Amino acid sequence: MYKDQLNPIAELDGSGNITKRFIYASRANVPDVMVIPAGLTNAGVYRIISDHLGSPRFVIDTSSGNTVQALDYDEWGNVLSDTNPGFQPFGFAGGIYDEDTKLVRFGFRDYDPQTGRWTSKDPIRFRGDIPNFYGYAFQNPINNFDLNGLASTSAGQQSTTINWDGKGSKPIVVPDTDKPSDPRFTPIDEANVDVSGGVVFGAIANIKVTKKQIVCKVKPAAGFGFSAKPSVSVPIAKVRGTKNTGFGVQGSVAGGIGVAGVTVDVTADFGTGGGDEGKVSATAGAGFSATVTTTTAPTFTFTFDR
Repeated sequence: MYKDQLNPIAELDGSGNITKRFIYASRANVPDVMVIPAGLTNAGVYRIISDHLGSPRFVIDTSSGNTVQALDYDEWGNVLSDTNPGFQPFGFAGGIYDEDTKLVRFGFRDYDPQTGRWTSKDPIRFRGDIPNFYGYAFQNPINNFDLNGLASTSAGQQSTTINWDGKGSKPIVVPDTDKPSDPRFTPIDEANVDVSGGVVFGAIANIKVTKKQIVCKVKPAAGFGFSAKPSVSVPIAKVRGTKNTGFGVQGSVAGGIGVAGVTVDVTADFGTGGGDEGKVSATAGAGFSATVTTTTAPTFTFTFDR
């Protein structure tokens, strides 16, 4: 059972009963904890220790501290030793390991450690920036890995984005989930408090029109105005498509309402910076403004006969 296109969260038997549960925490491509429900063989909670690529190296019983599985791989991901084959399904770089075929499943494709190549062509072809459609991780499996069979990632960087829609070069919109420590977390883009104030100069005018006269009374006024508006910007989505296009588009839409000195504004910004992605974000804020004036100045009256 998968929670998304990449990460299995449970293993079921033929009757649909859960035999293993997987809990993700520190890494995107491999769980940190495996739970075998009570009543089953080897029931308990197990900690999975992985290397920099996400390859499980040790599985430890948290109740006793004993190592129940230890694994070792060569540089291309071939299993050199496994003290408990099949105890958990994850293999080289966090992919799903098949004991019979020795292949490792990464999203869209199967990887063959014996040849160091994918078993099928890159479905996004030259958009993957690799002229060899069967090449794995830029032929550098010690420092790079490929979570989904579409794009190589450095071992120091985590990503779970699927940036291909299966129909060619058309970009797709995916949730904005960029954060190195947890790519599933959507951060607040920006939080602001706008404060402004200043001296206000003006006049209060009263105009009265009769059949015979137009009377205009003007009284100068001065005072101090103040306004404050906190706002929060949250990324809604990213648009991912082809690589650098050499140009960008920016734009925004905004709207607001104000009643009795209190204003509420909503702004949506969008655009691309000429790279391989653009971002859509929304900003919402509420503000209060007030102006205090003095009207102690004399009144000037102007009368015009009709």
